[in-house]
Amino acid sequence: MIKLYIPRKRSLFSNQLELVNQEGHMVYRYHSNLFQTKRFIENSENEVIANSYTDFGMIEQHVISQNNEIVAYVSYKSIWRNKILISKEGYSVKINNVMRFTIFNNLEEVLSIRRSDRKGFSCVVEVKEEQTDFLIILMFTILVMIEGLEVIY
Repeated sequence: MIKLYIPRKRSLFSNQLELVNQEGHMVYRYHSNLFQTKRFIENSENEVIANSYTDFGMIEQHVISQNNEIVAYVSYKSIWRNKILISKEGYSVKINNVMRFTIFNNLEEVLSIRRSDRKGFSCVVEVKEEQTDFLIILMFTILVMIEGLEVIY
């Protein structure tokens, strides 16, 4: 598992966050449009490696793409009853509270997010190396679904 950190936001108006490694170097950058209907993940070379957008159809769902190919849909019936639905086979989410949840792949923990006890960081993210790009965009999509990024201040 790789350990990444989300620094505390400095600006309330920024739709951008970075995930940094233990040495403080940026590994991923997340940003969204003003209304958080489109989300992007960039690597340390500023290349967009994954994105998601909100599809307002009969039910609100979030579409995750990599290399211009849709890889998953994420929707929910009731967030507070742990009813997040991911179309990618084998993936599930367990929500403990707003800032603590776990993503599983066939019952194996592949990403967890919780509050950080390191000064200057709001959250610590532990992620399995396989499919890291997908898991990071999935994590941010779920955070947006839960309450938006305001919870990370």
